[in-house]
Amino acid sequence: MSSDTNSHFSEYLVFGPVPPFRGGVARHTELLATELSRFSSVTVISDAKLYSDWLYPGASQFLPNETGLVARGSSQLRVKVQSLLRSLLTCLSIPNRKKTRVILIWWTPALFHKFVLRRLILWITRVDTVIFCHNVEPHEPSVIQQVLSRAALFRVRKVVVQSEGELAKIMRMSPRSNAFVLPHPPFPAAPMPRMSDAVNKRKIKNDKSRTRLLFFGFIRSYKGITTLLEALKISNQVSEFELHIVGECWDDALRLAIDEMVNDPDSNISANLNFVSDEVAAELFSWTDFVMLPYLTATGSGVLSQAISYRKPVIASVVDPFGSTIREALDGYLHETGSAAKLAACLDALAKGDLQIPTDPWTMNPKITSWEELAKSIADIQS
Repeated sequence: MSSDTNSHFSEYLVFGPVPPFRGGVARHTELLATELSRFSSVTVISDAKLYSDWLYPGASQFLPNETGLVARGSSQLRVKVQSLLRSLLTCLSIPNRKKTRVILIWWTPALFHKFVLRRLILWITRVDTVIFCHNVEPHEPSVIQQVLSRAALFRVRKVVVQSEGELAKIMRMSPRSNAFVLPHPPFPAAPMPRMSDAVNKRKIKNDKSRTRLLFFGFIRSYKGITTLLEALKISNQVSEFELHIVGECWDDALRLAIDEMVNDPDSNISANLNFVSDEVAAELFSWTDFVMLPYLTATGSGVLSQAISYRKPVIASVVDPFGSTIREALDGYLHETGSAAKLAACLDALAKGDLQIPTDPWTMNPKITSWEELAKSIADIQS
């Protein structure tokens, strides 16, 4: 794709969540729409509510005290909060279809009905549409989730994914699609303050003689938290490390495994199994020496994006996009996916001094893209 924007579209219509919805998808949509608005008029259509309560057992779908794009919109960027019916009418009534490009955000089959109805109307009315896939299908899909994902993405024409692995999936589903890999740019970093007592409601140590590890984000089994806990159990140098686990956890078995390690009086593990604000996240990333990414599968990781923003090295599995993005010893270290023994060996090598903490991670990494580059690449996709 060219670096200069030569799109003939004067209007972009983006169907996706933005703050005050929580999560990386909403933040991604916000930053993409903001960047698109620098050269075109952009309207974001956001749902009034994403999930039914029975589908979302977390504390809230919304950020506290956050107005998001609704309050920050400009003459080039507008946000409309609409019901499903109203959004379908919006799809039917696009005034200048030849000059409008629609971006449909896909990330979960829980919203299958909304996505498919919008896509169907846009197809019938022949509006230029690009589908942005955060996850082609869930990381731990059931049979029904696989079926819904494949039905939703059946015969897509123009589609954007965030890794080569996701590209392979979409090409298996729709071999004739015009698919592009556009990696996840780093999220903007909040100021990095000193650690406060409010960061963790249980316990957190701040012993600078130990190497400090951070496992951050919504805790699910595919992110390899059990691999990390097992690695610490078998490490010969566990006393040299301090691990802090932060993120909402809906899985009772995972919560129990974490609590058992935290409550061990000999462990250097602390946890805050709750959603935290950007300000608290900044404190945590400021505190840590390494961000831990022992994922079993990945697409485009918002936590990796944050690590890059805060210039923090990572210890990660070799799954894509980690394996293709992280430069060994410069940005962090890689280990065999799902292997607690290999991860423990990496930690032991750090403790013994055989491996060093990278001093200037992510500098001049050619794999890192900007939000401007992402927006221009989407604009340059041929209609």
